[in-house]
Amino acid sequence: STRKESSAASDVYKRQVPMLARVSSLALMVGICGRAFNVSGAGLNVMLIALAPSGTGKEAMKKGITKIMRRVADVTANAEASVGNVPAAHHFTFTGEFASPQALHKHVTKHPSFVHIVVEVGLALKVLSNPKAPPAASQHLRFVLDVYGKSGKGSELGEIEYSERDKNTGRVLEPAYTFFGESNPDTYYENINEVSVAGGFLPRQSVFEYLGNKTPFNRTHDEAEPPNELMASCRLGVCAAREMASAVPIPVGNGEGYERTPRPIVGPVGTVCRKAFAEAPFVAW
Repeated sequence: STRKESSAASDVYKRQVPMLARVSSLALMVGICGRAFNVSGAGLNVMLIALAPSGTGKEAMKKGITKIMRRVADVTANAEASVGNVPAAHHFTFTGEFASPQALHKHVTKHPSFVHIVVEVGLALKVLSNPKAPPAASQHLRFVLDVYGKSGKGSELGEIEYSERDKNTGRVLEPAYTFFGESNPDTYYENINEVSVAGGFLPRQSVFEYLGNKTPFNRTHDEAEPPNELMASCRLGVCAAREMASAVPIPVGNGEGYERTPRPIVGPVGTVCRKAFAEAPFVAW
């Protein structure tokens, strides 16, 4: 569950801030299952921004997500949990930088559902919202906005063709790109202008700001490891989301959303996934 994830994530913080742990857990969850479900014609992907002053430990959000997903992909740990090996778990997160919109497009082509974690997004906003920004920056922002809105049922991210065929990128059906950035509040707010508002980058964001004081130093943060119960749920969730995201969509509820029917899965992973989704669609989370 997101509550369990936020609790485990908070343990790796030098200074434990529950709000930041919850936001990072939400980012990870939608990065995994954003493409598996639609609500009101859109996927579950979001643009999340977490703001906190320097010294509050916000850098641990990236660390917590990385540690959880590394454990999910761990071969030995998975064998002990009896849910199979999930080496592809790291495909649901990306913590680096994309040198160009073409690089991001190629990544989305290979991994159509993931969360992109951006450190000090306020500095990136300074470049992206600059009216005199270089063409490459403007193209990057335009592509981010384009891919973000393509997660709905039947939507498609078009291909890009170059004179050199090996550089071409293919079409992607219903990509679910989640953007998760952290920043110092001052840096973020001073770089908000008409360009970022009118261009659509700011209105798409859900901003969470921590206004509290510094919390006590957590002396055991380096020793913290995600509990086995959480790891079992996360592994199950990754397996189920991968299967559902590649299956045929069917209507659910009152027609406002749709759910993908899992394809037949063989082996222990399939048994656990089918049992979980028969009991409750979101049991993995």
